[in-house]
Amino acid sequence: MGDSTVQNRVETSRVVGNVVQAGSIHQLTVVQVQGRCRIAGDADFVPLHKVTETFAIEHLGVQRSIATGAEHASVLPLYVRRRHDEELELAIEQAQARSVMKVLVADSSCGKTRALHEALRHLRPASRWRLWQPLSAERLLSVLGTNGLDPYTVLWLNESQLYLDGDRGERVGEELRRLLAGGNGPVLVLGTLWKDHHRRLTAHVTSPDADHHAQVRELLAGRCISVSDRFSDEELRRAAELSQCDGRLAEALRHSGGRITQYLAAGPLLVQRYEHAAPATRAVIEAAMDARRLGHGRDLPLSLLMEAAPDYMTDSEWNQVDENWKEQALAYATESLRGADGVLTFIRTRPGAAPHSQKHYRLADYLEQHGRETRNCWCPPASFWAAAIEHCTRSEDLEALAAAARDRLRLRTAAHLYGRLALAGDPAKAIHETGMMILLSGRLQLADSWFRLAATLGSTDAMRLVAGHTGDRHEAKRLYEQARNAGDKHAWQLLSKWHQDNGESDKARELVQLAADAGDAEALRSLAREAKEAQNWAAAEQYYRRAIAAGDTHAYLSLAGLIADRGDSARAEQTLHEAVEAGETVALEVLAHKAAEAGDWAHAEQLLRQATAHSARSDDADWLLAQMREQLGDAEGALHLSRMLASQDHADALFELALHHRRQGDLQSAEGYYRKAHAAGITEALTSAALMWVEDASDNSANRARAERLAHQAADAGDSTAMRILAVQALTTAQSAQARHLLTYGLEPDGTPTDSW
Repeated sequence: MGDSTVQNRVETSRVVGNVVQAGSIHQLTVVQVQGRCRIAGDADFVPLHKVTETFAIEHLGVQRSIATGAEHASVLPLYVRRRHDEELELAIEQAQARSVMKVLVADSSCGKTRALHEALRHLRPASRWRLWQPLSAERLLSVLGTNGLDPYTVLWLNESQLYLDGDRGERVGEELRRLLAGGNGPVLVLGTLWKDHHRRLTAHVTSPDADHHAQVRELLAGRCISVSDRFSDEELRRAAELSQCDGRLAEALRHSGGRITQYLAAGPLLVQRYEHAAPATRAVIEAAMDARRLGHGRDLPLSLLMEAAPDYMTDSEWNQVDENWKEQALAYATESLRGADGVLTFIRTRPGAAPHSQKHYRLADYLEQHGRETRNCWCPPASFWAAAIEHCTRSEDLEALAAAARDRLRLRTAAHLYGRLALAGDPAKAIHETGMMILLSGRLQLADSWFRLAATLGSTDAMRLVAGHTGDRHEAKRLYEQARNAGDKHAWQLLSKWHQDNGESDKARELVQLAADAGDAEALRSLAREAKEAQNWAAAEQYYRRAIAAGDTHAYLSLAGLIADRGDSARAEQTLHEAVEAGETVALEVLAHKAAEAGDWAHAEQLLRQATAHSARSDDADWLLAQMREQLGDAEGALHLSRMLASQDHADALFELALHHRRQGDLQSAEGYYRKAHAAGITEALTSAALMWVEDASDNSANRARAERLAHQAADAGDSTAMRILAVQALTTAQSAQARHLLTYGLEPDGTPTDSW
């Protein structure tokens, strides 16, 4: 790459960043630029015998334990073998001969990472294995996309969402599926996920365009193991035996109420430390909580936390802070808790990683989760956003926080953050996302200008958007081709449809065939459907099996349906069992449905529990059973199960009960359940509650006021859909000017309307 090209890209980022950051998104001057490329550093491949307890604490994410003051023979408490270890050890045994992936799923401090570290002891021969923890998703993609991983490598993906989220995550998912399906093994992939990350990454969506985790969902299917947050009676008995040799276990048994691992990781102490902190210190901690729950990476700049803190304090608290409040807050937050890590932990740059320009700290996992649960309805104050604009420098952090501001209708803040994203080196993404923000305000022509600029910057998303809305079919074709040549995974389908719509069916089919020959599973499924419509059963089955070979285990379900349609129910069921063996746990749900249709509810329940256990969704078996009863006409049985689950704060059941009461006309009860569903993790529940009151025709003015309050609360929590809908409805009323202003300029951090900018 020549010096002039590099200089051009830097200048482009600067110009675009300044345009967006200055708040000039309401006007646009197009400039011609190119994209950018960034390569992360590398980390060492560590021989397995060097992965000691100390190494695991310092490098792999295993948490330090509280100390009792007595001498202990080991750095970590003695390990208590638990139910999930059995399945993990089986995977380790399988990894001696073939590539295997297992991800442990549980809330914070439940022992996930420690369990993975203990499992490494069972790898044989240990001298042949080595461990690699990639520094980033980019570096992982770089290795997987070139020479891949050598046999006898443990790929360590602690906090797997860091690798599997977003656009890069889909590429990681695709490459890992290819790795696991290939013969260049054995490779052992080990990871961890919190429950909410797992649910988000594996959620099924009805619209393919909204399916942002298709590859990751397929990757995780059948490869997750649920870890309980409490020890079973048998596990407590084992812990009691070991506690005779380890005072830390003995103390945890006396005081934890079965939540042994959380106690050992100082979880309760961390919450107490936060709740008892002085106002200034509590403000710093809450700023860290908000940064993490809004998407900032684990490493938090100290300047971000300190500059964000003031508006978290009341006027009285702020007036009483000591001149040295920053030093005092940091000392309190970083103090070790009986040998375990404190609220904030200083992060030393790892070898091979780009050094931080300032000090960074990491919030304790347990408090991060506590913040997600207790602060999910709060929008951070103005000082938080100002500090983020000033002190965040990583593209990933700026993109996440800009999206969080946009989703809360804090549009001016989002524009500033997208400007910083452009300055940080990703102008294509910044311009595309700014265009999306303008599109949501209803200004289609201006949004199109921004999308066109993003397309010139190399954004394939923007290329597809412009192509889909342009009136020039030749331009649409050119943009679809440009996106396909840039590697966009959706572009070939859109280009094929373009040829079909323009009377070039042969060319359309040629594109599908080319994609199928390259191993594209969607193309293979398309050809299978085409063959099925032509009643070419043999060809359809062949295409489905090729899709399966390409890593699309979901194609088993389509294949089973094809075989069943031909009247061969026995072979169809056999195909579903093949799907289960391949990790496609949805096949178990299909088998359960068949059992329920035959009246064998006991077998159906058994199959559903097996399905949810394999998917780390063990608490969803009863919910799936309730849905099945509803589908088969047992509404009363379904409602009974939903009520039972709702009493246990099951999010989907709470949402279903809200819908039930809404259908019954009991809107007060419906709103209560919507609120509970939101607290349990369903983001759109408050929006549903707001729109419910708008749709009710009785007492219109009072209901609309109630809807507006709920819509505002939903926006503060990260879903501004209801506020936008209410504003659009108001465009035809006397409040049209205020509504247009809100859609265009959004809200201030405190929730009041923003002035024109």
